Amino acid sequence: MICRDFIHVGICDTGEGIIRNALQNYVRAPNGDRNAEMIPFLKGHQQAHMPLSMMRQWSDAPAFTSVRNPFDWYISHYLHHLKNKKVEMSWSDWFPRHRGEFTKEWQHMTNVNGKEGVAYIFKFENMESGLAETLSILSPKKLTQAYVLSWFPDAYRQWCNRPWIEGIEQWLRYDLYTETQREAVESIDGWALERWDYSFYDVYDFPKASQDSTVPMDGREL
Repeated sequence: MICRDFIHVGICDTGEGIIRNALQNYVRAPNGDRNAEMIPFLKGHQQAHMPLSMMRQWSDAPAFTSVRNPFDWYISHYLHHLKNKKVEMSWSDWFPRHRGEFTKEWQHMTNVNGKEGVAYIFKFENMESGLAETLSILSPKKLTQAYVLSWFPDAYRQWCNRPWIEGIEQWLRYDLYTETQREAVESIDGWALERWDYSFYDVYDFPKASQDSTVPMDGREL
């Protein structure tokens, strides 16, 4: 997703849909330039998954994205596959065919001329604060982080505030992964585990979605 001030690289199953919905508010933010509309270069689902190398054809603005624990990413990818492809397949059959896709997807989406071109990366597990901090840095509009937080849709707030769904991938890890499969992720995607300090045994305390009603109306720092 491109606008004049930055590029968002949406990598599947890292909250790209939630981020995309929140960013729809960016072009309507105070002090915004009417020419900063997001470029409608593609319509539909694929617009969220345009590789940075292709987006560089339209813009040289700084790019950002989010990353996710690879162990949870595979589980989310598997569940997404079952839901959208409508093909029943056991995890034990699916995983061998898709092992290594985290690294392939990351490199495909973020690399330009063989090098990673994303300047700002935050964790999926800290999505609200990560996006707010990133945009407060990248945006010339001097938006407060609280103002950015107000953009998050109700669906995301409900997701954050339903204890039964929080960390469902964490619970499924122990139910799905065999020792051999765990070792495969650690071997192939180990660079990501080390870089972002992830592990199979991580337990996340997902923060509740912010409900700050005292956001300055113009969105600027006071």
